[in-house]
Amino acid sequence: LRAAGPQLDQAKALDAALDALAPGHTQAKSALEAARQQAREARVQHGAKSEELVRARGLVEAAATWLAAQSRHEAVATGWPQWERLLRQAGQAQGALAAGETALAATRTAADQAAGRDAQAAGALAQAIEGLDTLEANRRAAMATLAEFDAEAIGAERQQLEGRRERLAAAERAWLDLSAARETLAGLARESERAATAAAAAERALQEARAAAPALEAAMAQAERSLSTAELACAANVEQLRANLIDDDPCPVCGALEHPYAHQDATLKAMLTGLRAEVDGCRLRVRENGALQASHGAALAAAQERLAALSQDRTALDLRISGLGQAWDADPLAAEAPGEPERSDWFGAQRGAVRDALDALARREQAWRAAASARDAAQRDVDGAQSVLARLRQSAEAERDTATRLQNELKTLDAGQQAAATQLDALLAELDPAMAAAHGDGWQTGWRHDPAGWSQARAAEAAQWREQTEAQARGAAASATLEVEAGALQARIAEIDAAGARLAAEFERIDGESSAKRAARAALWQGRAAGDVERELSAAVSGAREQVAARQQAANEAAQAETRARTAQAQLVERIAELDGAGATASARLADWLEDYRRQADGLDEIQDTDELARLLQVGAAWLAQERSALNAIETGVANANTVLAERRAQRAAHLESAPPEGQPMDVIQAMVDALVVERQASIEAATALRLRAMQDDERRRQAESSLAEIERQQAVEQRWGKLSELIGSSDGKKFRNYAQQFTLDVLLGYANEHLKQLARRYRLERVSYQGMPSLALMVRDQDMGGEVRSVNSLSGGESFLVSLALALGLASLSSNRVRVESLFIDEGFGSLDSETLGVAMDALDALQSMGRKVGVISHVQEMTERIATKVLVRPAGGGSSAVVVE
Repeated sequence: LRAAGPQLDQAKALDAALDALAPGHTQAKSALEAARQQAREARVQHGAKSEELVRARGLVEAAATWLAAQSRHEAVATGWPQWERLLRQAGQAQGALAAGETALAATRTAADQAAGRDAQAAGALAQAIEGLDTLEANRRAAMATLAEFDAEAIGAERQQLEGRRERLAAAERAWLDLSAARETLAGLARESERAATAAAAAERALQEARAAAPALEAAMAQAERSLSTAELACAANVEQLRANLIDDDPCPVCGALEHPYAHQDATLKAMLTGLRAEVDGCRLRVRENGALQASHGAALAAAQERLAALSQDRTALDLRISGLGQAWDADPLAAEAPGEPERSDWFGAQRGAVRDALDALARREQAWRAAASARDAAQRDVDGAQSVLARLRQSAEAERDTATRLQNELKTLDAGQQAAATQLDALLAELDPAMAAAHGDGWQTGWRHDPAGWSQARAAEAAQWREQTEAQARGAAASATLEVEAGALQARIAEIDAAGARLAAEFERIDGESSAKRAARAALWQGRAAGDVERELSAAVSGAREQVAARQQAANEAAQAETRARTAQAQLVERIAELDGAGATASARLADWLEDYRRQADGLDEIQDTDELARLLQVGAAWLAQERSALNAIETGVANANTVLAERRAQRAAHLESAPPEGQPMDVIQAMVDALVVERQASIEAATALRLRAMQDDERRRQAESSLAEIERQQAVEQRWGKLSELIGSSDGKKFRNYAQQFTLDVLLGYANEHLKQLARRYRLERVSYQGMPSLALMVRDQDMGGEVRSVNSLSGGESFLVSLALALGLASLSSNRVRVESLFIDEGFGSLDSETLGVAMDALDALQSMGRKVGVISHVQEMTERIATKVLVRPAGGGSSAVVVE
């Protein structure tokens, strides 16, 4: 670093010198570039001005040449406004003349057509009169045909036949009801006999079952006592006691030396099985007997209830038969009817006769209605023909009036044509001198062929003449101006060139000095910055020092690690020796334990070596818990079995004690079995019937639930429509219209209040709501008075006008949602406003106009003329006429 010091100092000195020269070099370079740019721009401007000067001189020469060639149009072009007015008037006269000729020809054609239509109307009128006479004859014939029928007699006959048919139907119904009631009474009598027979049979069977019940219950008690005794004899503790008995040794229970039942287990077990079967049979017979009693009791009760119901039905039916008999006897047709066997045929014959009479009457009524329809049709035809005749007469009169009017119009148009031709000749005579000089004597032919096109061509020639004249003047003025500007630019170019030469010499001097110093600096440190070189050398020295320190620290840390490793190695050697001794001790203890286990194991699994012991020790806690659960289940099963066994022994003992000494007869047992079978069958049938009724009830419940759901849904729909009907429903639609108009009025008031904020901020329009009833009336809320509600009638004239104007503007805004309202006309109302309010209203109208709408105001207020730019003034002209002026 010390050796590089002189070179670093020299590089710093050169850098300072270059930094000092850099501003001057940059400034000189910028000035030179600016001078050169100014010289280029001045030369470009000088060239453009020279080109403009050449173009201006060319335009002047071209305009002079054109004007000389078109000198014959000078008189027309200079006085063109006068000639244009005369040509426009002549064109209007020519158009009026042509229009008059067209109208005259059209009127003639219309008059001819009117005469033809008049003749056609007269012919049609004659035909209509002839047709009306024919229709009138038809009407009279139809009326004569209708007069042949007696409508009142037909009606009376129909009423009589209808009454006869109704009386026959009522009498037949009374007779049929009486016959049906008598047949029903006979059926009830037969059913009562069957119900009485069934009740007697059920009562006998019930008495028999009740009589057999005590014997069956006694047999069952005896069988249960025998079974209990047998179960005690075959109990587990008794069997173990018999198995431990030794011949010629005393019994520990009774002390006997002989043991006759010690070797009879099979006989005892067979007897126990037979007793159990007998007990089950007795119990079954007792249950069947109870079921039979219940079945017969239920049948007896049902038969008795049926008998009581039938008795009531017969009593009621007797009363009904008595009433029906009295009603039949009181019927007028009962006297006409034959005996009971022939009554049905008699009623059928009477119905047929009435039906035939009604059919004949219906045919007569149909003929009468056809005659009436023919009379009505003939009358309609006559009325229609009379209407057509009246229209034809009116049409003929109208055609005659039209023909007369068209003849008068022809005379008026002819006079107008003559006046238009005279006016056109006068105008052409005034135009002829000037136009003939410019366009020759045949100018009128060209003008008459196309007046508008000919006038536009002359207007274009006059405009072109004026343009050429103006172009000649502009070109002369521009040429003088451009000559002055080109001279000034030439002088400025010379000044800029001199200044540029001076700036170029100064820049070359500064640039040479800077180049020499940059070359010297590039030779030192390859042109790199002195500060960068110095920092790089300092960083290299610092890095070398840090590497030396790091290597020394790494050597110290390695020595310390070696010392710690040697200490740990010695400790591990000692620990290994200790563990080897502990392992040897544990192996000796394990071998001693295995040896003790083999000597003391009594019925346990043998463990051969330490490997098998390790395998057993690997069994998890889950397996041990599972094994313990299995042992607990086995112990519980054993305890339950002992409990059941003790219960069965007690039952057998009780059965043996309750058994009768001689047993029960077979016929009693069979009766009990039969009764139980009948009871079981009745129970099954009753259960089946109850299940069927339960299923039917469930089905009805499901149907009721679905019906309730449908009813609730329909009720919700009905309530919704009821509310809607209550809200907007009415037979004439008035409530719905009122309801819809309320919404439209609310929207309109929203727009109107927005405009009212600008016109009269004090007021706000609202819809009247009287006790919640709908209304279309309006009220005003005075916001300056704390929101007080006022009637619209309490407003002053000016306030009423502003509110009306706000409503009109709101209506225009409301309509613009569907159709754009471009125009707004206000008729009067401004005279009642003071100057301030009038200004507010006019500001609102100006705002509408600025939004693109046309606002028209009809008023006599003089102050408004100052604010309205475009006015249509209507002024009286005298003699009952007025003049319209647009300003």
